[in-house]
This record gives sequence, structure tokens and C-alpha cells, in this order.
Amino acid sequence: MVWPFKPKVQVIEQKKAGSVFDMLWPSQPTKAGLVVTPELALQQSTVFACVRTITETVGQIPLHAYVRNADGSVERDRASAFHRMFTKAPNDWTTAYDFRVSMQADVLLHGGAFALIQRDGADNPRFLRQLPARSVHMEENNITGEPRYRVTLSEGGNRIYRHRDILHIKGLMGLAITTQIKEAIGLALQQETELAQSLSSGQRPAGILAFENAMTDDAISRAQKQFQSLGKNKGTAVVDGSAKYHPLGIAHADMQFLELRRHQVAEIARAFRVPLHMLQELERITHQNAEQLGRQFLQFTMMPWLKAWEQEINLKLMPEDGSAYAEFLTDDIAKADLAARMEAFAKAVTTGILSPNEVRAMENRSPYPGGDEFLRPLNMEGADNAETES
Repeated sequence: MVWPFKPKVQVIEQKKAGSVFDMLWPSQPTKAGLVVTPELALQQSTVFACVRTITETVGQIPLHAYVRNADGSVERDRASAFHRMFTKAPNDWTTAYDFRVSMQADVLLHGGAFALIQRDGADNPRFLRQLPARSVHMEENNITGEPRYRVTLSEGGNRIYRHRDILHIKGLMGLAITTQIKEAIGLALQQETELAQSLSSGQRPAGILAFENAMTDDAISRAQKQFQSLGKNKGTAVVDGSAKYHPLGIAHADMQFLELRRHQVAEIARAFRVPLHMLQELERITHQNAEQLGRQFLQFTMMPWLKAWEQEINLKLMPEDGSAYAEFLTDDIAKADLAARMEAFAKAVTTGILSPNEVRAMENRSPYPGGDEFLRPLNMEGADNAETES
């Protein structure tokens, strides 16, 4: 069936929309006096860097569908609609990468991301269309307790869709990270504003010109003009009256201000669980702990998000009998380290875990004759044989 077509989804209810304020989530001002909306939060550099780091990582990790055969073996499914939706495009106007990045951004900024699942006549998922996070409200059926989704339509009115017709990637308890740390974001934004105002108004002089003797107004005015033109002409200022110039360094209060700004970077990164070295904060980073922090980023930051994606996809897009499932291929992240990757492949081949052709397939290389044979070290043998010989 060729796009566009009428989506096969069950509309439980359709009614006139309420007030426009129903689309907006309530937000209270922070102690700094700012109302931290998702759009404003992204203007803070640390928040933007954290969101970009997580969303782009979700977008670049391969997501594949696998089929379980009758003999228990598993093979990658390259012919299904799922393969097209998550490796090429979920619809005719969105790439798979952009879809996952945009969905994950909604999870971080709004607490949840929503996509309408459009099915064919056989009730199989065919296309996904992302919905604006502010237009979707999840509620429960009063009788069964099953969740359902009320979607406010751009042309007016709203519809209620069944639980299985909306792909819903949730944040922790449906909470947006930016909402939970709005005080930290508000303080960081206020610090940036104060610093910008201080620099633009020139509240702090570069130095002081001190005179040992009393100076007339004309002499002071002449000396001031000479020093102001010094920066433009790059010449030498000549003043009388035994003048001495005292440059002003960074005051103790300024050092505290810079330290507070650095603390806000760590405070925001802590909530997103993004290592500081991935935000270009390299003060306490060495080569050894950067490698360890990179592994922790994958294990403790990205894996919970990837599991949330996998389980929601398997629940609503895959067969209920479990004959097929979706899974992220996190090995792709390790491809940046060629030496470590080759060493891991060599161990996997020599110990019989992978065949040479399986390794070549993972590297997108063609197989070679004899490469399907599994190897085993000569000094190893089965436990049965060892018992027989003894």
C-alpha cells in the first residue's frame, strides 16, 4: 500500500478541544525569577550539550529486528516494515535518525515522546508519525485502568487513541529532566545574564591610573583621553604628574563567580548523567579515567534509554507471540576504537565465539570461502573427552 493512505487506528472518542491552556503544561517561576520552558532550557549551553549528547547517541546506534526460527536460531530481519522504519525512514518525510533524535529530545524536555502507529489492513505497523508532546495527554480508562491517549488536533478538537496505537517513550515516571532541575537551569541562565550585562556595561575597569600629586580637571581629562586612545592607536601614552598605572587582576569575588558557574555545569550534567569530559569540561580528566567514564556513559546513561525504546517497540510493534524482537546493536559505539575492536574480534574468533565471516559481516565486509568455520584452541577439548581419557 502506497503512502498516503487512511491510517487504520481505532479512534475511541472525538470531541471539541478545550482551552488553549490545556495544551500547555503549568510551569512556576524559579527562585531566580525565570519560567524555565523547554525552549528556554535549551538556550543554556550545558543543557543543550547534554540533550545533544544523549539524542545523537540514540540516533546513531543501529536498531535491528531479529526473527526467532523454529530451531532456536536467530537471524536479522531485513525484509520487514520495521527494518525500513528504523533503518531508513518511519514515513516519507522523516529519516530514521531524525525520528529517533527528535523523539528522544521530547523525552528529555517534556518527559515523554509520542508517535502515532499507522497500520495496514492486516493490522501490521507500516508507518510512524511523531506527535507534538504538548498535544498528547495520557489518561486511564475508568473501568479497565488501561491507558489511552487524548491528542489535541491542530485543526481543532481532540481524539482518543488506544494504548497500542501510540508509541510512547517515557522518561522517569513521565517527568521531564529540565522541569526537575529548573532551579539549577534558572540559576545558570541568570549567571550568564549577569556576566553579559557586566561585560556590556563595562562595570569593571581594566586598571587604575593613580597620581601622586593633585591634578587639575584639564590634566585628568587629557590623561583619560590618552589612555582611551591607547587601545585604538597602539601607541604610547604620555602623562604628567607622576602617574602610575595599576592593572586590575581577577578579584576573589570573580573567582568565586567562575567557580559557581563551573559548579552549575556539573549540577546540570549530574541530572542528565552525562560525564563532564563529554561536555568539554576536562579539568580533572585523564586518559585512563576518560576511557572508564566512556564505558560508564554507555552502561549507566544510554542503556536505560535504549531498554525503554526496545521494550516499548517490542510491546506495540512486534508480534505478541515473541517470534520477532527489536534490539539496539551497541557494539557500533566501540567502532571508534580500532585497536580495541580488532583485539576483541581476534579473541572472539580464536576462542570459537564468532566465525571469521561473522566478524566480516559486522564490519560490512564480504565473506570469503572457509570463513564460516569456527576455530578452537588446540589445548582445549570437551569435558566429556577429558573424563573418558582419565
